Amino acid sequence: MAVKVKSFWVILFLLAVVVAGVFLAGKRQEIRKSAYFSGVKVTIQPEVISADMGKEVPVQLWLETDKVSGSDDFAKVSSADITMCFGSELVLDEKKLESLIELNQEAFKTLVMASLTKKGANESCLKIVALSTGMEIDKLKSGIFRVATIKFTPVREGTGKIDVPQERVFVAGYNPMPGSADSSLAVGSVMGTNYDIGGSQKTSGSCFFLWRWLGWCR
Repeated sequence: MAVKVKSFWVILFLLAVVVAGVFLAGKRQEIRKSAYFSGVKVTIQPEVISADMGKEVPVQLWLETDKVSGSDDFAKVSSADITMCFGSELVLDEKKLESLIELNQEAFKTLVMASLTKKGANESCLKIVALSTGMEIDKLKSGIFRVATIKFTPVREGTGKIDVPQERVFVAGYNPMPGSADSSLAVGSVMGTNYDIGGSQKTSGSCFFLWRWLGWCR
């Protein structure tokens, strides 16, 4: 009889452990889902690139922050970790990589990392990590602003895309909500750009997104 009673309490204890584990896992998932205090969109400009061989191609990386949850103010950004991938028609000289990346000094003061990796036989990826080192909170950028300009060199004719994998974008900023430790921004969308090297595609019909937003496009 004592053995049966003991087995009963052991089973009850194990069931309690399982229930508690499921409960805590759910709580962790809820916390993870709510760990963003705002959102951000990533855009590469110009929307369409048409370039000739050997001519440097400047490409701009932009961010657009959403409003802070429960506020009318747009989120202020303090750091950005963004990866851009591109085809073999474009190259970046790894030996002078940092000199090919022009940070927007009004947004970020320090280029912490700039690295190139291969993604398959005909694709490379550039990882940029930038910090607003030493900037006061009221100086941090929000809304629509440029992160950096990257200077690519076309090395062969062809078409392709400069893309930003959404899962490889990490943006953080200043959360003004009292008592909150959340600093991450949820990546709402990313928009890459198509390029045509040595082809007939023209950019005269394209419109820089900020101009369109201001109503300047025709």
